Amino acid sequence: MPLAARTAERALELYVELPEDEIHLLDAIISGYDGIAQLRRDWRLHRGRQYCLLLVPPGFLAQTRQVLEGARGHLAIGEIRLGPPGEQRELV
Repeated sequence: MPLAARTAERALELYVELPEDEIHLLDAIISGYDGIAQLRRDWRLHRGRQYCLLLVPPGFLAQTRQVLEGARGHLAIGEIRLGPPGEQRELV
């Protein structure tokens, strides 16, 4: 099995509330930190909020959170959730 497929199986699903028109900038920011996460344009809508999916490899959650917090100064990032919106999981 290819490394990318094995990583995706073990990756944490981080859902980021974000307007769709800002996805390209978030993608550029995440891509600048090689390997910390993979942005998927897998949108989830929950209670009027729109979330995109970040796949985060094991061991990179703290660094990914730090990058997202820094990006909040440039993007309209709202809620950040571990796991799909609507499930009872703690906020990250």
